[in-house]
Amino acid sequence: MSPRCGSVLSRALSTVPRRQADLYQAILTRVASHVSWYNRTMDLKTIEREALGLTPANRAKLAHELLESLDALSPAEIDELWLDEAERRLKDLDEGRTQLVPSEEVYRKARALLK
Repeated sequence: MSPRCGSVLSRALSTVPRRQADLYQAILTRVASHVSWYNRTMDLKTIEREALGLTPANRAKLAHELLESLDALSPAEIDELWLDEAERRLKDLDEGRTQLVPSEEVYRKARALLK
């Protein structure tokens, strides 16, 4: 990625609070930094809108490529993504957007699904 492209991407991402970034944003950021057709004026929302406009077959191919690209992440990058996700989930819990589920209920539902 060219230094200028990286600078534009950094400025675009600076509007998103770092700790609120989730795995989805990280994947889109990774795509934006690796695709040769990346337009310097595109932001994450534009990339998402464009991707959702693809045919189902092309969306599936893109999803496959994105998931495979995660295998290339370093252990430090993976740790950072999990930390971001844990902090996002804690914030959701603190703000009442999600609720805890007792482990007994989770196991009961899992066993029922496996029958």
